[in-house]
Amino acid sequence: MAIATWIAAVVLVVLFLNRRLKKLEREHPGQVAAPSEYAFLWYALSLFFYPAAFVERGLADYGVAGEADLVFPELVSALERGSSVHELANVTTLREGKVVTNPTRPFIDDLDALPFPAFHLLGKNLGKYWPQPMTYRRKPMTIVVTSRGCPYDCSFCPAAGIWAGRRWRAQSAEYVGNLMEWLSKDYGIREICFNENTFALDRHRVEGICNFILKKRLNILWSGNVNARHLHADLLALMHRAGCWLLSIGIETGDAGIMSSINKPLDLAQAEEKIKLVVSKGIKVRGYFIVGHQEETEASVRKTIALAKRLPLYTANFSIFVPVPGSRDFTNIYGEVAEHAIGDLSNYANLGCGSRYQPAHLSGQRVIDLQRRAMFEFFLRPSQVGRLVRSIETFEDFRRFAYMGLAGTNIVGRSLLRKVRNPTA
Repeated sequence: MAIATWIAAVVLVVLFLNRRLKKLEREHPGQVAAPSEYAFLWYALSLFFYPAAFVERGLADYGVAGEADLVFPELVSALERGSSVHELANVTTLREGKVVTNPTRPFIDDLDALPFPAFHLLGKNLGKYWPQPMTYRRKPMTIVVTSRGCPYDCSFCPAAGIWAGRRWRAQSAEYVGNLMEWLSKDYGIREICFNENTFALDRHRVEGICNFILKKRLNILWSGNVNARHLHADLLALMHRAGCWLLSIGIETGDAGIMSSINKPLDLAQAEEKIKLVVSKGIKVRGYFIVGHQEETEASVRKTIALAKRLPLYTANFSIFVPVPGSRDFTNIYGEVAEHAIGDLSNYANLGCGSRYQPAHLSGQRVIDLQRRAMFEFFLRPSQVGRLVRSIETFEDFRRFAYMGLAGTNIVGRSLLRKVRNPTA
């Protein structure tokens, strides 16, 4: 879910789809409204780093790179008035047939100055939106982003590129608490996910948010993305009391060599220790893993699968490595032609589930096969099935797991059918 004030990376604005609409108008005379009545928004990470490439190729009329909270409304307003956009910071457009990128504006220092997200645009019945089955306990549930940036520099992650370094900014505990209270009272939100790079980086901020929740007696469950290094026993106990039920932790790999090559600041023994600590405090853990790193091998993937099965995880995500624009991996792989590498958007159409990139020691198809094996071995263990069954406490839990079971059966069925048709694959 993306709300205008949450835009943390990039906005590609495609306004006045002249060519497309004119073509439709020719095909259907009198049935298509004038182009100026339309506005289309497309969010694309690639544009943050290569806006000129998109505009030059006719994929966009206007590119907005950087934080869009301030410039995006200015751009829309200028276009509605028919005013010039040539002086607007962060905007890329065509000017007399040439691509021109305006100067950038500084990042927003005071994130508390931003208004609350425009939830009124979603309507009052937020319960009609369905999150992923294993990511929530209660509906209506929503996602918020209350911090921007990350102090680390993992090679596969674009965060340092997006935020021009490893600076981290966040909304205050008071702002976040008031936001949660507003969502609960005005929109009936019963659960929130803090979908940001590293929610628990500032311990005092997390403690402030938890104390706000407890003081106001907010009836809200919540979850978040965290770095295992920031978790401590007393903080976890407070988080659990304040309604935290799930923490998502990026583990990425079970191979120490791969961990070092991706510059992930996490020791495998430390990760295992911290995850067990989280679970001991009554909070579930979702583990994030990546298959197909640049130096990935069959042996390293098997180590990742073994680690995932050894850890007391509630659930796990096994994504396929994709060189994402803005990451050091993307630049290292594509080098001088990085800007041209984003031209084929099919590279990112199935992000995390498939990629045209092929690591040095594995074929692309083998990476997909290993990802499937990881999911089968993790989720089809009797111990994991039992763990999930024991976590069913409400009808909503049952419905979520039933949906997941149907989806899993479909995946297994298609995989078996593929093996029957091609036994040597």
